[in-house]
Parts: sequence; C-alpha cells; structure tokens
Amino acid sequence: MEEELIELRQQNSLLLEQVKQIPVLQEISGQLSEQVKRLQEQIAKDSHNSSLPPSSDRFSRQRKSSSLRTRSGKKAGGQPDQDHSQVSQDRLILIFTLQVELLFFLGEWGTSYKHSILFSNG
Repeated sequence: MEEELIELRQQNSLLLEQVKQIPVLQEISGQLSEQVKRLQEQIAKDSHNSSLPPSSDRFSRQRKSSSLRTRSGKKAGGQPDQDHSQVSQDRLILIFTLQVELLFFLGEWGTSYKHSILFSNG
C-alpha cells in the first residue's frame, strides 16, 4: 500500500510539472500558428496580386500555354516536297531587256545604266 502511495505521489508531481508547461506550450503553439499564417500569405503573393516584379515569382506554378496548335512532325526549314517556283535566268534576261527598252523609249538611258548590263549565260 505504501508503495502505491509513493508511486501516486511521483505521478502527481509529474502531472504538476506537465500542467506548469501547458501555458508555455500554448504560447509556442500560438507563435508557430502566426508564423505559418505569415508564410502562407507570403507564398500567396506574386506579381499578379502585389507590387512584386515577375522575377520574384518563386513558388507559383508555371502555367501551361493554352495553345491549340499541334506539331506537324516536319523538320524546320524548307521541305523536300516544296514547290521551288524561282524565276529562270532566261525570264530575268527578258525582264531586264524590256526595262532597258523602256528606258530607251522614255529617253532616260544614261551612262550609269550602260555599265550595269552584265550577264552570264549558264
């Protein structure tokens, strides 16, 4: 019986110490709650809802583009089946000849034009 009494007194003293710690632990819990609240507010701020620049958006998720375009599977640049409708050299000579004849007709043919008539056949 006396052993039980000693054990109960030890448990009682332990409980009293724990009861004394409750206000301290409540204070710490309140501080931690405030800190969590401030951090959540800080995370929620970005360049869209504050005066912060976009470069400071650290924690926000990157938004995917909503583009409806899909990749064609072709490589970039000219394609092998492309229609190369280039003007032939004969056609260029004909166009240049018509321009020269028009200049002669209008009387605007000068020495600066004479030196620019150089063709290479081939």
